[in-house]
Amino acid sequence: MRSGSHAIVALVALLAPALGHAGFEPAKRTHAPELKPPAQLAGAGIEGWALVCVSVDPAGKVLDPRVVEVSPNDGFAKAGKAAAGGWKFRPAQQDGTAVEQFDVCGIQLFTVGAPISAETGAKLDEAERLLDEDDVDGAKRTLQGLEDEGPLTLKQGARLQTLIYRIAAEAEDQPTAIRAIERASMGGGRFLDGETRVNALGAKFHGWVTERHYHDAIDLFRTFEDLEGGAKPMVVHGKTAKEIRELAAGNSSYTVPAVLTPALADDGGVWRHRPLRRELGVRDVDGKIEAFSIECDRRKMRLDYQEDVSWKIPESWGDCTVYAEGDPGTTFELIEYGPEE
Repeated sequence: MRSGSHAIVALVALLAPALGHAGFEPAKRTHAPELKPPAQLAGAGIEGWALVCVSVDPAGKVLDPRVVEVSPNDGFAKAGKAAAGGWKFRPAQQDGTAVEQFDVCGIQLFTVGAPISAETGAKLDEAERLLDEDDVDGAKRTLQGLEDEGPLTLKQGARLQTLIYRIAAEAEDQPTAIRAIERASMGGGRFLDGETRVNALGAKFHGWVTERHYHDAIDLFRTFEDLEGGAKPMVVHGKTAKEIRELAAGNSSYTVPAVLTPALADDGGVWRHRPLRRELGVRDVDGKIEAFSIECDRRKMRLDYQEDVSWKIPESWGDCTVYAEGDPGTTFELIEYGPEE
C-alpha cells in the first residue's frame, strides 16, 4: 500500500533516545477524590463519571489533563478535567529512577449519595420491556430526557446506556451504538451486574472489532476471558481474540475508519485510537486535520498533518495512543501497515 512517493518518518530520529522496555514500571494512581457533580447536575440528582488521560511527571504530578469520555452526559467534562488535578500518583520508574509517563488514564467519579429513584427505575424497566416487545419508539419516548433531567445513579446511568445502545443498534446507528456501549461498560462494566455486564462487554468487543480498534478489543478479551460466560459473546464474524492477534502479526495492512467528534469541553474535534502496528499513515481525508499527537508510555510527539507521510513508532516507546485534531465531522482512514516482507 506504500507508493513510490511515500515518505516514512522514523520518530526515534526526531527525539532524544527513547527509554528501553527493561526495568520500566508504569505510574500507578494512589488517590482520586470522590466528588459531587457540578451544581446544575447535583441539583437534578445525577451521578456520573469522566474518563481523563494525563501525563505524570517524575514527582508524581499530573500534567495536561484531557477528557476522553463522560457519562451520562457531557456536563461532567469540565468537572472531570478539573478533578484530575486532585489525583495522586506513584510515578513511573525506569530501572529504579522516576520518569515521566504519558497517556495515563483513569476514571473520576461524581456522586450525589441520594437514594435510588423508584421513578427512574420504573422508566428503565418499562423501556427494557418495550424493547423486548420490539417497540423501539415507545422505549425512546420512555427514556427521553432522562440523561439530563435525572435523577440517575451511576448504576442506573450504565443501565440507561445499555438501553440507548439497543435502540441505536436497532436503528443501525453504529456510531451512537458504539459510544453508548462504551459508556455502559466503562471500567470493565463496574456499574453493571451479572448477565447485563457480560452482554455489554460482548457488545463492546463487537463494536471495537467492527471499528478495527483491535488493540482495545484484545485487551478487553484478555481481561475478561476468565469471567464466567464473559468470553462467549466476544466472537464477531468468526474472529476471536486469537484470530485478531494472528491478523496483527501478519503482513497485511488494514485501515481504521475515523471521524472527528466534537471535543469535550474544548473547541474543534478529536479522535482517539490505540494502534497495534508501529507504522501508521493517513488517507482519504474529507475535511480538515490540524495535527496528530502520538502519546506513548515513555514519549510523546505532536505532528502537523502531511499527505503521503507515514510514521514509524519505536517499540521502546511502549504502548501508544494516536490523537487526531481538526474540524468536527472530518473523516479519514488511518492505515496500520503490516511488516515489510
